[in-house]
Amino acid sequence: MGGTAAVRVIALTTGRLVYQRSYGAAGVGVISSRDGRYLAEQTTTFDAQGQLATAFTMIRRVVDGRTVARLDNQRVLRFSWDGTRVVTVPILSGSDVTLLEWQTAKVLWRQAGDPAMVGRPAFAMSQPNGTAMAIGVGGADRSGALDELWIVAADGQATQVVKGLLYAAFTGGF
Repeated sequence: MGGTAAVRVIALTTGRLVYQRSYGAAGVGVISSRDGRYLAEQTTTFDAQGQLATAFTMIRRVVDGRTVARLDNQRVLRFSWDGTRVVTVPILSGSDVTLLEWQTAKVLWRQAGDPAMVGRPAFAMSQPNGTAMAIGVGGADRSGALDELWIVAADGQATQVVKGLLYAAFTGGF
């Protein structure tokens, strides 16, 4: 599996290197919080036959490199604006989309999926300067299309704002 081989966090005001880490040749999937305080590092391991054996995400505090959380079988899609919550999807099995308070492992909101399915289209974006998350979820057709858009508050209260096919601008890069 390809991924990020190394990360460097640099203070833009001073040019000072704040944090650096090498992940080796295989690399990992990395998502950062908006302010760069935290990194979510998705790691997978394989057995002798090359089959996926384990998968987990470590959330690391950049200031000291310390691991502050481990999310088994979860991939982080996005951090909330303040970095206290994450939207996750399963890596190995299941297709639930979850808003999680990662420091306490408290599930704030979950959009259940087909337990027999592995993954489904899901995207997330944090509300700028706010606490809500926009979470787009796709169905079981594997087309990659989104067909639900939810606005989820920091306390987990959710409002479905779109039901039907949609293209959310936050699925692409900014």
